[in-house]
Amino acid sequence: SGVYALDHPTLTASPIQNAMELANALPKGAVLHLLSHSRGGLIGEVLAKVCSGGEDLLQSFVGLAKGDDYKTQREDLQLLIKLVADKQLKITRFVRVACPARGTLLASNRLDAYLSVLKWSMELSGLPVVPELVDLLAEVARRRSNPLLMPGLAAQMPDSPLVQWLHLIRMPIDGELRVIAGDMEGDS
Repeated sequence: SGVYALDHPTLTASPIQNAMELANALPKGAVLHLLSHSRGGLIGEVLAKVCSGGEDLLQSFVGLAKGDDYKTQREDLQLLIKLVADKQLKITRFVRVACPARGTLLASNRLDAYLSVLKWSMELSGLPVVPELVDLLAEVARRRSNPLLMPGLAAQMPDSPLVQWLHLIRMPIDGELRVIAGDMEGDS
């Protein structure tokens, strides 16, 4: 019995790499209750899918993640599948809060527009805009879809191989789904 927290790189590591880091830290035979927020939900989804097993996990990902750009992710998934099997990890409960399970438009082609609005808003409010910050944000936006340079950000794009793979339903994941939903309108 114990509580683990995973402080994971979001831009520079794929959710598969993050899940492998968590699995490496866990003891053999661990039974997990996961609580995730935002992109951490993708890590939990990867781990839950691998823990549920199935012979075609790797093949189904390979079919979507073709080419040299995804070679590392394919290899990492193969290692994760072996690690989870060797450690006999099991997930019994999983709570996701604000998970970009279908990807997020913030990682897609709209990122440039969001960054432009952010820069404009800062200038309009009179906040000093450091040119190096603007250059950094522009470079992140330019590299966002390159899985070799920004695998964590590229994985969050709605059409990424990882998001597509997570939604392939070959075998249902054990457990029950509960949804906590709200309905709120902004007032300004």
